[in-house]
Amino acid sequence: MKKTTLTFLAATAAFSVQCLAQQLHPLTPEHFHTKVGEQLKLRLSTWDANLASVPWNSSSIKWFFVRVAASQENRDTIAPAEGSSSSASFAIDRAGAALIGIDFKPVEAKVSRKELTDRFHLKAIRLPAEGSSLEIIESSSALVVVGTDGSHSAASSKAALKAEIRPLMDPTALFSGDELAVKFYVEGDKVPGAALTARNIRTGEEIEFSTDANGLCNIKLTSVGIWRLACAYLQPSVKSASPKLFLSTLTFEIER
Repeated sequence: MKKTTLTFLAATAAFSVQCLAQQLHPLTPEHFHTKVGEQLKLRLSTWDANLASVPWNSSSIKWFFVRVAASQENRDTIAPAEGSSSSASFAIDRAGAALIGIDFKPVEAKVSRKELTDRFHLKAIRLPAEGSSLEIIESSSALVVVGTDGSHSAASSKAALKAEIRPLMDPTALFSGDELAVKFYVEGDKVPGAALTARNIRTGEEIEFSTDANGLCNIKLTSVGIWRLACAYLQPSVKSASPKLFLSTLTFEIER
């Protein structure tokens, strides 16, 4: 892919990765529409409705990218910014729908069966023993519209994140009441039976789904606002390895 020139400013601070409750870091742009070349703030937030920022720790990021049409910028990490501990900013130099994504470095945590069922909506019958080790592999993405024209092909493209919620159509072009088809992948493969939650940040409405045999799910976007999708999949342990919890989020806005 041809590269797009981006400029980045980011902040860093340490945060614990030992507690399961601290996992799930949705990407939250300050605006979901921006101008070509304009600085756009990006932060990691909590899953709950207040969208509280969490510290931006550049050392926890394994891969960061921004894709617009056939152009993509890839980064291993993002340099800290002056005067901030919880945000990054960058400028995109072409119009269209921008897909922004992060793969976080895997971390180890202790299993909390209550959290896995209550927070990530996993079925208790499949869970490992309480307090056992669990490897968490998390990816997060967001869609932003840049300018007033340009290609929107990136919005429905496969990003190759470790855990990925892929829209099969452009969410930014949909209206309130439309259905959005998405497919969930883990390490490039479709995942049936994964737990998916859709939440409207502005209204607080939350709907639970599960993917079908082809990893597909149809989500009715019942109202305007910022929608955040989250998907979780627990991969059983193989031989002596710890089980893996794959987490993915996708955030976008429906305006009409």
